[in-house]
Order: sequence, then C-alpha cells, then structure tokens
Amino acid sequence: MSFSPKALKTTLALSFSGLFFIGSANSQSINPCPDNRLSTGFIPTLTEKYELEGSGIRVFYIRSGESQIIDQTDANSNGVPDYVENVARQADAARKAFNLLGFRDPLESARYRAASYIDINLGLNSGNGLAYSEPSTYSAVPQRGGACSIRIDISSKLDKFPGSWSVVAHELFHLYQYGYTEFKRSWLLEPTANWAERVIRVGSLNPAPGAARPLPASMAEMQSQVFTQSFPYDFWSRLASLMDESDEDMHLPNDLRYATYTDGTLIFRDGFVRGFSFLSTVFQSLEAESTIVSNLNGWPPYLWGANQSSESHDVRILKVIQRTVSRTGVRNYEIDSFLAIE
Repeated sequence: MSFSPKALKTTLALSFSGLFFIGSANSQSINPCPDNRLSTGFIPTLTEKYELEGSGIRVFYIRSGESQIIDQTDANSNGVPDYVENVARQADAARKAFNLLGFRDPLESARYRAASYIDINLGLNSGNGLAYSEPSTYSAVPQRGGACSIRIDISSKLDKFPGSWSVVAHELFHLYQYGYTEFKRSWLLEPTANWAERVIRVGSLNPAPGAARPLPASMAEMQSQVFTQSFPYDFWSRLASLMDESDEDMHLPNDLRYATYTDGTLIFRDGFVRGFSFLSTVFQSLEAESTIVSNLNGWPPYLWGANQSSESHDVRILKVIQRTVSRTGVRNYEIDSFLAIE
C-alpha cells in the first residue's frame, strides 16, 4: 500500500503502537458457542443454502413465501439466483479488503474463534440489514450442520441489488467491531461502519454536502455533536480527513481489485479509502479498553448485557480516540483543541 508522507508517518506510528494490542487479543480466552433455540422458529424457513467455496461465507434464502428473494434471475444459469450470489460476493470481497487493510478477521478474534462460518440470512428482519454480536449453533436446523457461526441478516427485497448498495459490507464490518470490543455505542459503531463500507463505494469518507465542521473543542460540544447523536457522520469524516489528507490507494491484488458481480460490474468502484490505519488502531485500542472495563467491573469479557450501550462509556471511548490521534503525531490548532478535552 502506498501513502502520502503524512499518511506514511501516521501508519508507522500506529503500526508500532498496535503491537501490544495484537498480543493482548491473542491471550484472551476463546468465547464458547451457545446453542441458540430462540431463532429456530424463523431460521428453518430458509431452506436453501449457497456457500461461496473456500470463503467460510454461507447465504441462506428461500424462493417463495414472505421472505422470498425479490429477484430470482439466474443470468449465469448456475442454479443460484444472482441476488444470492452477489450478496456472497460483496461480503467476500469486502472481508478480504478489510483484512488486507489491517483489520483482524472476526473469525480470528477470541470472541468468535469457535465459529466456522459467517452466515447471511436473507429476509429475516424488516430492515435493510442487521448484524448479531453473539456466535451461535442451531442444533434444531438441519441445513446449518450443527456448525457454530456468526450471523448477519440482509433484506431479501433490496431494489436492483447490488446497484449502489453497500449494506452487506456495512453489516459485515459490524462483526469486525464486535470481534474487537464490547462497547456498543451508536455514535461509535454506525458511522465507523459507514466509513468502512467505503472500500467498495466511489470516494472516501467526506463531510456531508456543505458541511466541514471542525472537531469538537470542549466536552459540551462532544455531548451535543457526538455522544447524543446516533450517527455523527461529520465527526468521523473530519477525523478521517485530518488523519490522512489524501486518499490512500488500497493496492489490492488485481484479482480482488477487479472482482465482479455476476453481471460483470466491479465490486470495488474505485481503489481508494481514507485513514484505515487510524481506524484499525482505534479498534485495537478499544479491545484493550474493553478488557480493562471487564476487569474493573467484574463483567465476563463477552457478556456485558445492557452495559454494552451505556453512556457511561462515552468519555472512556473518547480518551481512546484522543490517544490514538496523539500517537499519529499529526498536529494543528484544531487537533490540539480536541486533545485538550477532559
């Protein structure tokens, strides 16, 4: 991967600082995989399975009934609807890119190492997509083979999918987040998943049209602009632009960079992302911070329950972000004001 001088400086600083966190993660105990019987009334309805060979990604779907896939075209006549195959292709390509760009594969995390598959269910929820944080086996569902898996639900009715949809990549990145940290604050998870899905979209993370709001310079501004917002896009896009002024060329292997959907259109719409080395180090640091919080409160490492989404974690998460920014060595008045927030 090639970087601008500023980006290279940031990457080297973050790479060395991240060595501790990698070792820390490897020392964690592996999370067991419970048998999930709560979903057995829904999951068995998805009677067909498509497994992308060698990927560990399985897509479950049905061709009739309420959850049927909206488009059952099979242009390549391989017996699998293109909608299903393209969901798998987007997940596989985004996953390979995330891994190459410095994020740990969720199946390699201590939380999910007992799992063998990433399962994508089409049509089980009313929204566009949903990622689940707990691994599960489904002993009462024969087509799952008794294997432990982590789960994503994707709508079976996305209009003209894949088109400009990147929801599969977005929900997949939630599994990466959950593999690192127990913190489940919306202001942290949703905009950074939006940041990550940019691997397959045109352009990198940029401020919303007409907006280039500076980073917060006080705790009051953090509260009003970030902590109390479910999707503080401007905050994270500003961090992305400050940590890396120029887009980074991903330099993916050609077979990945030019991977296609079934109709021949490219999965990666361009070859650029911004600030991924910074973002990966934020999540490495949050993993270490999660361990600290578990120990302080006597909480099982992967069973925080409702405590995951408590606003009491906001300042602690902020401090992690500030330390990561500080280690980059990037400085200006705006950054210094942000780092001074206490």
